[in-house]
Amino acid sequence: MFSGGRTLEAIEEICDPGGDLDVLEGVDSLLEKSLLRQEEEIAGEPRFVMLETVHEFAREKLQESAEAKVIRGAHTQYFLALAKDAEPELKGPEQLEWLERMEAEHDNLRAALGWALESKEGELALRLAGALWWFWFVRGHYGEGRRWLEQTLVSDRGAVSVRAKALVGAGRLAGEQGEIERATAMLEEGVHLFRDSEDAEGLADALISLSYAMYYGGKFDEVKAISEESLGVCRDAGNRWGVAEALNNLGIVALLQERDLDRSEALFKDGLEVRREVQDKRGIAMSLLNLGIVARKKGDLDRAVAHLQETLILARELADKSLIANISVELGRTELGRGDPERAAVYLREGLSVWAELGDEYGIFEGLWGLAQVAKASEEARRAGRLFGAADRLRESSEIHVMEIEFPEFAEHLEAARSGFEAAGWTQVYEEGRTMTLEEAVSYALA
Repeated sequence: MFSGGRTLEAIEEICDPGGDLDVLEGVDSLLEKSLLRQEEEIAGEPRFVMLETVHEFAREKLQESAEAKVIRGAHTQYFLALAKDAEPELKGPEQLEWLERMEAEHDNLRAALGWALESKEGELALRLAGALWWFWFVRGHYGEGRRWLEQTLVSDRGAVSVRAKALVGAGRLAGEQGEIERATAMLEEGVHLFRDSEDAEGLADALISLSYAMYYGGKFDEVKAISEESLGVCRDAGNRWGVAEALNNLGIVALLQERDLDRSEALFKDGLEVRREVQDKRGIAMSLLNLGIVARKKGDLDRAVAHLQETLILARELADKSLIANISVELGRTELGRGDPERAAVYLREGLSVWAELGDEYGIFEGLWGLAQVAKASEEARRAGRLFGAADRLRESSEIHVMEIEFPEFAEHLEAARSGFEAAGWTQVYEEGRTMTLEEAVSYALA
């Protein structure tokens, strides 16, 4: 019943719950016969894999036996327990080890979800998908995570808090992919359900995710109100991780809506202090990224690069795709400010390629915009015009209205690129960019 490997602990728990067998002897026997082979250890645990031809034969025999339902059910329960154990750990000091463990078990988690859905175990599937959404979010499995969550939400209504968690996960992932209206609807329903169930921890997570959807929608008054509420909820519940998230989001409001660099810097520093306290590596990286943005906007480019280089190391350790892309684009912008378009292009291309893989329209917009500026600085005027056209078309067509916050700066850069052209020449290259599909624009920008 395993998929993609198994640990000795999982074999013992699932295949021998009563402790009647000598599992180690059985595994040794299979290794000697080359029916299993041992792979590299993950988090100190050896993993065992089976040749696919042997695996398929064994799976057919299991399906023919009377044990199939019991064994598959035990497999699913084991991986539900693992996912629930992982949830708090993915936000704490051991998050890197747990991310690697969950990635190693991803095929087993998929198999467990598939069996629960096939077997009409709707609430079981809903619990498992809900427990996995933060893992999917951090590791950039946006599309796959949404598919599982939406399937489970259709399969069973589930208990109130169980359904609410799945709605929050699906909404957060939808928001990351630019479907703001859909994301907001799911997140608001999740908030409503958590309020009804008086689940303070769930409500805090739901409010934090809803504030991100409001941010992407450009609704900064709502972001501020929701973040202030979540800050109060988290302080009352002693949820330090949530306190740091709320402070970070209030810092974003101060930075982008209020244009108060000093206040935003103070809020980001307060959030960073809490994140260091709870040893949340991903959160620390987010805070350092935001402090790098503030430093760039203050004109302190060397300090910005120092913050960003530090956070890029953390993001690469975590293999957090969205963070890597965010930091790369910001480093590209900073290197442009330092007068190094070639170095900027390296960072911007890396960021854009990851954003395109994740389907994040806001990130793609920033990547196209940055590479348009690189083309302008490199005196590639026609290329700059096409890229500005492609970025402007995406800005106008996307549901992600936070782009409008940056429009004055974008329009200033666009006008600077246009000024080197005669009107007819500019119109031609700009319209060529606007008529590109999103895939064509990304491919052109990365070429």
